[in-house]
Amino acid sequence: MRSAVLICVTMVASACTSTASGPRLELPPGPQIAGEGGGPEVYRREDGLHHAAFPIMGTRCELTLGTSDRALAASIAGAALAELRRIDAVMSEWRSDSEVSRVNASAGVRPVAAGAELRAVVSRALEAAALSGGAFDPTWAGMRGLWRFGDAMEGVVPDDEAIERARAKVDWRRVVVDDDAGTIFLREKGMALGLGGIAKGHAVDRLAAIVRAAGIRDFTVRLGGDLYASGRPWTVGIQDPRRPDAIVAMAELADQAFSTSGDYERYFVKDGVRYHHLIDPATGRPATASRSVTALCPDATTAEVVTKPVFIFGPERGIPYATSQGCEVAVIDAAGRLHSSPGLEARLRVPDGGGLTAPAGDPPRPRASDPATNGPPEG
Repeated sequence: MRSAVLICVTMVASACTSTASGPRLELPPGPQIAGEGGGPEVYRREDGLHHAAFPIMGTRCELTLGTSDRALAASIAGAALAELRRIDAVMSEWRSDSEVSRVNASAGVRPVAAGAELRAVVSRALEAAALSGGAFDPTWAGMRGLWRFGDAMEGVVPDDEAIERARAKVDWRRVVVDDDAGTIFLREKGMALGLGGIAKGHAVDRLAAIVRAAGIRDFTVRLGGDLYASGRPWTVGIQDPRRPDAIVAMAELADQAFSTSGDYERYFVKDGVRYHHLIDPATGRPATASRSVTALCPDATTAEVVTKPVFIFGPERGIPYATSQGCEVAVIDAAGRLHSSPGLEARLRVPDGGGLTAPAGDPPRPRASDPATNGPPEG
């Protein structure tokens, strides 16, 4: 295992935006066209490829397509938008009319009819929960509202009593998926499924299938912090969790997905302590073992369900956990040191001017005495 100082992942040659963090793609100047039927705008790159970007599912989707055919690119972008809207209508707990919201509304009351896609995604989430000992838990949403980031309640640290009440509503073992009856049941009132930790990975995999079905081999699909890169090698950069403009190492990615989780995505600092959105339900507080995690996996769904448990576990336990599922990871621990799995270490290269020096005066971790060993991250 390598130990050095490194960071989190972003696509090289493109700056982060306020709408989403994660991998970015270079977008050279070029003419734009509207997609078919008023769909997403499509930009022609100087190298003849096409790029489309649009907001969806509370984040941003980006497609880079290895084709010089504008009509084909526009058609794919329109199909991608339609597919993401469909998935959002099934899996968004923020929409009262979604399938998952109907399941949540009947928690502790009765099983609710659920389509095969939702049942499959929830079952995959439960498998991840079992494999991680609860470090990935789709019922984390029972704690929603306990911690707030980016709104009027930012900066409020809940008291111990509130934390314990919220933690009591989180337990993946009380979710029943009945494929014979076509239902999902949450056994206790107040429980809620939150699929933000898996639905975007599922969506990326669905879009990759759409692009492949259109006959395109070289492409990338990105949704928030999740990306799948196909065909040609695509260069990705690893970003400093404390210096958002710093790229300190790069690697090539082909026919793989990666996902990132970091304590810099949604957070506040209060009384010198950094509180972030990656919550460990074993404590009900922000996980303390890592600053960021990057996972490279065979598919985006796996990348999503691996990244957040590794963040909670930290490098010593997290790296073996990831490699057991066919993934490579880079973990920046709480002290700012990089730990990478052997398969990723050989692929990393430091660009001119790259590398990281640990910043001085980083705020202390919240409740450092609390172990970060179990529970799902929020979101």
